Amino acid sequence: MTALAVFSSIALAAFAADPFRDLSFDDALAAAQKEKKVVVVDFHSAKSEASRRLEKLTIPASGVKAFLKGKVVAIRVDLASAGELAARFRVETAPTLLFVDAQGLEIDRYVGYIDPQRFVDQARGTLAGKDGIARARAKIAGGNKDPRVRLELAQLLIDRGRNSEALEELLVCYDRGAIDDPTFAGMRSTEVLTRIHRLGQVWPDALVKLAERSDAAAKRVLEGSTNAGDVEEAIRIDEELGRVERLMKLYDRLKAKPEAAEARKQLAPHVVVVLLADRRYAEALECIGDPAVEIEKRIAACAEVERKGADQIEAARKCRGDVVWSGAGYYEALLGSGQTEKADALLNRLLGFEPKVGTYETLMNHTVRAGAQKKAIEIGWRGVADLPGQADKTRLREVLAGL
Repeated sequence: MTALAVFSSIALAAFAADPFRDLSFDDALAAAQKEKKVVVVDFHSAKSEASRRLEKLTIPASGVKAFLKGKVVAIRVDLASAGELAARFRVETAPTLLFVDAQGLEIDRYVGYIDPQRFVDQARGTLAGKDGIARARAKIAGGNKDPRVRLELAQLLIDRGRNSEALEELLVCYDRGAIDDPTFAGMRSTEVLTRIHRLGQVWPDALVKLAERSDAAAKRVLEGSTNAGDVEEAIRIDEELGRVERLMKLYDRLKAKPEAAEARKQLAPHVVVVLLADRRYAEALECIGDPAVEIEKRIAACAEVERKGADQIEAARKCRGDVVWSGAGYYEALLGSGQTEKADALLNRLLGFEPKVGTYETLMNHTVRAGAQKKAIEIGWRGVADLPGQADKTRLREVLAGL
């Protein structure tokens, strides 16, 4: 056998063994346009057991290999290094087999391990138009009430720009999801709400529908509803939409309704920031309770996070920042209402807990808003004296120069 023949045999064997082409995603799209095919991207990870099983058991199967080589333009990417591409298609799990048309629009995706026969059957269906949307609609038509099926359907519709249909499915998830499946309640008030809000950035009717639901919940509360879920719905939606002033109006309107004391109590933690901005310090303290007790609870929660180890560094950092942010508000309320001894005690606790330039600066800002500029200057010079870093001292001097 000649050297050329040997080389050709090796090349053919390699091709037969690997159905994936050595192409970038953009080059794969170009090839798909030329060959009138779709692209399949295998997002894999060596760390994923399901991904390893897919590579070992499914991809080498003759039917799967023939499909990937003959029917589509198949490429493989490592999820860990696929940053921009993974973010573009919101791929977070390996393995994910993503089907994309020649224009770069998602057609379908299979997440997790899939056996060879199911892959071939499902992939043929995908190319024949029985994609994820069709499969989800078929499940719903067959009586499947799992709200997660509708949530998946909504995302597929969004990916194709069918925003009106997507909103309809998301609203069904929001309105009925927790009724059909009580375990969905958490996702309803977080994931579903966030997706509707996100859709509203490109499809404003989504924001209108959310606002309508918040307004209806607030109306029920004003009419005497004692259902804590109504208050919670107004809180969740208005905070998601950045309409905290609406919660403040509801809180104020409930003052004249003694029977609504529980509703006002439920609203209280969510309107403190508005009360502080309006310098309604006595009311802010009513909502906060005992600032010293509350801040110790938050500090204890941070300690619990920190005990979990090095993998919680970012969570611990955020927790500490939240303590300073909340504590500075509590301090302002005490100072603004004339409770200087308690304010000073809280000030010392916060500076002892997180003795950083950001803590000093945050406390100075709240002190100025409380009308105690002289006190703010004292805090600033205290930081200049106590902080070890020269850059931190310089920063505080700059803040002091602006007072």
